[in-house]
Amino acid sequence: MSTELSPRGSAFPPVRRSPLLVGLLVLSLGLLAVAPAASAAGQPNNGFCERDCSERFWVLDADWTVRADLTFAATDTVRVNVSSLRVDVTANAGGGGAMDLELRSYDGTLVASTGFTQASSGGPSRYTASIDFSSLGLSADWYYLWIFIDDTVRTFEATTAIRLGSNPTAHVIETFTDDTFTHPSDVFTTASRIWVRVAGNPGQDPDRWDIYEYVDADSPVNGPRNNFDDFSRAGNVYTFSIDLAQFPGALLPWESYTLAVRITGGAFDAGKQIQIFDPGMTIGWANVAPGTAKQGQADVPMLALALSLPANLRDGFGPAAFNLERLRIARTGAPGTNADVSAVRLWDDANGDAALDSGDILLASRVALGGVPFPVWVGQNGVTLTTVESSRPRHILVTFDIAPTATVGNFAGARINAFADVDMSGHFASIAGLPAQSANVQIAAADVLAVTNDPGIAPGTAGQGQKELPVDLLTVSTNGASTTVDSLAVDLLGSANAADVTRAFLKVDDGDRAYEPAVDVALGTPATFPTSGPATFSNLAFAVDATPRFVWIVFDLSPAARIGADVGSRISTNASVSVIGGTVYGGNFPLDSGLVRIRG
Repeated sequence: MSTELSPRGSAFPPVRRSPLLVGLLVLSLGLLAVAPAASAAGQPNNGFCERDCSERFWVLDADWTVRADLTFAATDTVRVNVSSLRVDVTANAGGGGAMDLELRSYDGTLVASTGFTQASSGGPSRYTASIDFSSLGLSADWYYLWIFIDDTVRTFEATTAIRLGSNPTAHVIETFTDDTFTHPSDVFTTASRIWVRVAGNPGQDPDRWDIYEYVDADSPVNGPRNNFDDFSRAGNVYTFSIDLAQFPGALLPWESYTLAVRITGGAFDAGKQIQIFDPGMTIGWANVAPGTAKQGQADVPMLALALSLPANLRDGFGPAAFNLERLRIARTGAPGTNADVSAVRLWDDANGDAALDSGDILLASRVALGGVPFPVWVGQNGVTLTTVESSRPRHILVTFDIAPTATVGNFAGARINAFADVDMSGHFASIAGLPAQSANVQIAAADVLAVTNDPGIAPGTAGQGQKELPVDLLTVSTNGASTTVDSLAVDLLGSANAADVTRAFLKVDDGDRAYEPAVDVALGTPATFPTSGPATFSNLAFAVDATPRFVWIVFDLSPAARIGADVGSRISTNASVSVIGGTVYGGNFPLDSGLVRIRG
């Protein structure tokens, strides 16, 4: 197999280098011209272009609007608009120059041709030409526009496919960044592997391919070539790959080339623009890992990432956005094992402060209580994680959960190794700034929170409607450094039901272990008992260290509480107490209060 461009005048003309040439983004079986807006001079003011954007082309409707879908009806007119600073700004004076727009079928046969008209003044130079399909009697199929402008000083040449009618399959060449053919692209780096899909006539395999630059039809890869990596055939669809890394120095960043494919017997002889563009995206990063993290500690910050597109991308290529689908995170640190980390999370760091804040949004996570199987993809292939825009960096925070059973003294760090560990959707080139790596966090023993209670403080009886009824006093302390109680779940104990208790609340004792409603401070927000299950007190942010602290469980009884019913509280298990940065000792649960008999 190989592809080549025929010499000028043969079935498919050669393509010469234009120093700055625009490509078109292939979308599935169609192509999209990227040039959404029109300037006051009648030209789109942005588009897909090379280097300093001094040469571009657009495919437009007859009314000069840019085509977002390059499928035309048999009665349509196609207009091609070229702007160029490289070609002389003055009108073509002849002397061997030519300005041609040709329409060719998939096998290279010339269908129609016309000349470009050059603007007589003003810059950049504008060349326009149009072809009316209504008089050509063409069948529904793919066709190729060939653009050639030579004013004897500079040349501009390009090819692009268009579709006439609704034929969705045959006679088109497409390029992709992946072997699943789900990420269409015409933008590649000098180290990319291009995945090529050609739909042609059945029964005839491709026999040659080539990559051409746009001066004298030179082949920077010394083609045509007949070796096809990863070749596959399914009916009339042929796929293969081209490893550009095997041609060091041959393909220049910011230049455009033509990838051409020829099928045996002339059943297909066509090409498409590709562009070498480098770099694509930069990942700035900062290590935000603490020196130590405790067993069971969640959302330990590891890496702060800033994903940005080149500074000139917006001006040169127009507003752009690329979808990030997933990141592959590797674990570092020795000694250390995968079992030391139970979760990896990616957060949208909304304010870019490299810290996990309340406004940050969880993008994706990978949780494995037995240990994360590093290296691990976080995010889902084919699903957008977040969008990287040309207007501003995208900030992402990588966090780890340290497993409760992590080995004390082990180390854990996060690393993104290389380009292959960043999955971008759509056309995308390279990534600078990698590898990104955090420091290694040393795992410390978790603080253990001990909780005991004093059932004897509950009075024997209480009247219907009694307020501020203390039913239990909890004592909480740790074995060392401070930990934080985040939530507490309290069950109803005794023969009373939820309707007998208007509300339950917590109060922090002032240290005298005597309940004083006006002195002891409320902890959290009052809760009510559901028909079944516990009353849960959340977002407590209650700091505890080795010095014991005391918390009252208090009820308000309903004025209609059932006389003779017994009411009390229970903390069922250590799982009823949620802490941050520690664990809860579970050997003394459940913790039951004394029972209070309701009287009239």
